[in-house]
Amino acid sequence: MFRPVLILSAPRSYSSLFGTMLGQHPGLYGLPEVKLFIAETVGSLILRFQLSRVQKLHGLLRVIGQQEFGVQTDQSIVEAWRWLKARRSWTTERLWTHLACAAAPRDLVEAAPVTAMFRGSLARARRICPQARFIHLTRHPRPSCRSIQEGIEWLDRRYHTPLRYFVDPEAIWVRAHRNILSFVATLPPEQVLRLRGEDLMDDAPFLLGRVAAFLDLPMNAAALDAMLHPERSVYAHIGPAQAPFGSDPKFLADPHFRPRRPSAASLDGPLDWPGAPRRGFRSQTSDIARRLGYE
Repeated sequence: MFRPVLILSAPRSYSSLFGTMLGQHPGLYGLPEVKLFIAETVGSLILRFQLSRVQKLHGLLRVIGQQEFGVQTDQSIVEAWRWLKARRSWTTERLWTHLACAAAPRDLVEAAPVTAMFRGSLARARRICPQARFIHLTRHPRPSCRSIQEGIEWLDRRYHTPLRYFVDPEAIWVRAHRNILSFVATLPPEQVLRLRGEDLMDDAPFLLGRVAAFLDLPMNAAALDAMLHPERSVYAHIGPAQAPFGSDPKFLADPHFRPRRPSAASLDGPLDWPGAPRRGFRSQTSDIARRLGYE
């Protein structure tokens, strides 16, 4: 029975770093963002991302290149596209099971923030992976929204889009965590764990020990050393030109774990990222943040 680990978070909440670190445990297989839970069939998944200027299937193509052809090169990505398009009729559940079988006996780990943006995607994840363990990864809304804004500006520069004029980082943070909180409320307590990204940065060995206990995985010096070196993951680098990303580009450019104590952040005061209105956080944002343990 497959028992994957699905990390649910808002964007820019250390999800790429944490997911890759956890996926380095000898009992787990860390995926980049394959994003299978946002569509019902492979064909609809392909169509969705072909229509998008900024959302791509780089992570899925890199996994197919690695698992099916043993390498991540421009040629293997071309072959991965052919392989994927030949399976348009597959359900995403069938493709997920295929990826899980290829990784067995290790369980899959995925941290794709897009899953949390849609309640239907969360429901599909639970249906496809009834034995999944879910980790709700949080980060204070102030640095998280500031980082989301940086990501939006990066997309604008790379893909020549005007997203910064239309996308509200605070609304993204609220939507993700509102959806996650509603979803995990339906799960048995033993199936979900909530973690603060700040605690990962401050004391990774302790936090990773908690996660290993939750997942009933052995924890020893070798396992901890593997998890403290996310850069050793086969997916923790900029990929070939045909599919360079699949995780946060900022993480892929420097995938090493560097522990640090995050700076203090407050829910009070004006918002401090470019283009933010002069007001403070909306009451809904503050309410959710306090529910998650932030002040």
